[in-house]
Amino acid sequence: MALAYDTSVEGQILLGTGPLNFNHTCTGSNLVLLVTIECASGDNVTGVTYNAVAMTQLIKVLNPGGSEHYVYGLIAPATGANQVSVSFSGTTYVRAVAASYTGAKQSGLPDASHSKTDSTSQSAITDSVTTIANNCWVVASTDTDDAVGMTAGTGQTMRNTTSVVLALGDSNADVTP
Repeated sequence: MALAYDTSVEGQILLGTGPLNFNHTCTGSNLVLLVTIECASGDNVTGVTYNAVAMTQLIKVLNPGGSEHYVYGLIAPATGANQVSVSFSGTTYVRAVAASYTGAKQSGLPDASHSKTDSTSQSAITDSVTTIANNCWVVASTDTDDAVGMTAGTGQTMRNTTSVVLALGDSNADVTP
C-alpha cells in the first residue's frame, strides 16, 4: 500500500486556558496521525491525545520570539471522528494542525527528524532532512509570529490553508535517501 495524505484540520484558542479540543477524522488503514502545535508563551504544552490515547512528542523547538513549536505523532490512530486534545498550562494563544496519512509503516515514527529556528525576517526559509528508509514522505511544520501567511515551497504541498501563523505541508510523494 502506498503512502497517501488522508486529511487535516486545525483548531485554535486565541487567548485562553486549556485544553484546546477539536475533532479530526481518520479514514483508511495503516494510519499515522501528526499534530503540530504553536504555543505563544513558551513551554506550556503538557500533552496531546487523540480519542483519549496519548500521542508521542516527536519535536519541541523554542523559537527566538519565545513561542514553542511541537510535533506529536500517533501510529494506528482510531478511525472515524475523534477528539484531538492539546493540554497546556497558563493563559496563552495555542494553535494546532492535525494531519493523517494512510499506508504508513506502523513502527519507527519518525524515520528521521530535524528542527531549525530562524529569527531573521525572510521571504523564504529552506532546510533539509535526510530520510533513513526509501518511500518516506517529508512532513514540514512551521510557525511565524508575523501573521504574514505562509506558502509551500518547491517539493512541498500545503495541507492547511486557513491559519496565517501555523503551517503543515508534506512532500506529497515518496522520498529516497
